[in-house]
Amino acid sequence: MQSRRIWITGASQGIGFACAQHFSATGAALSLCARREAPLLEASAALAHQGAQQVIATSADVSDREAIARFASRSIEELGGCDVLIHNAGGGGPGGVLDRDEASFESDFNYAFNVNVMAAARLARHAAEPLTHAQGVIVLVSSAWRRRPDAAMPASYGASKAALDDLTRSLAREFGPRGVRVVGVAPGPIWTETWEADLKRQAQREGAELEDMRARITDDVGATTPLAANGLVNDEH
Repeated sequence: MQSRRIWITGASQGIGFACAQHFSATGAALSLCARREAPLLEASAALAHQGAQQVIATSADVSDREAIARFASRSIEELGGCDVLIHNAGGGGPGGVLDRDEASFESDFNYAFNVNVMAAARLARHAAEPLTHAQGVIVLVSSAWRRRPDAAMPASYGASKAALDDLTRSLAREFGPRGVRVVGVAPGPIWTETWEADLKRQAQREGAELEDMRARITDDVGATTPLAANGLVNDEH
């Protein structure tokens, strides 16, 4: 029986690496990409040790369409197809619209929309045929914050994640007739390496305690979930 073929962006740490760990335990074949080569190679070695049938590591910045094409081409060539495409890579910020110079503002918004939105669309186009053949799944990782921006959330990040949600619906309409599911996932605070680093910088800027800020963010995001809105979440859960 052929192993499932999984493509994951932003796979060297955090949510992307956790997804890769899950699939490696099932003996899947993985094609992974991330910007930084050293952490990606380290993660790939660990996943191979954990039971992945095959691990391909491609150092690629998904804000670059040529890098995406290279990642997709290599994935198809070496894995032979795609059963699950997970676009987890994300970016944007720090800062708002008015608190930086023109060049910084333009660069930030261009990067955020390229990574969070355009990369998802480009990957879907590249993987369309192999996903259709496999009757596969596209998973796009958004954010719970896109529903209600928080002061700690960069404007470019929130705006582009909201756009990603709309793209998810559009792709679901296009890919559904092909037998391909498109799933959007909007995690709340998950204390990955990136989250911790950003949180520390925010706490230093505000002169706040790290634990107090973590608790505040958890409460703010949790309050916007459907369970909380219906009174089904309390301090004991």
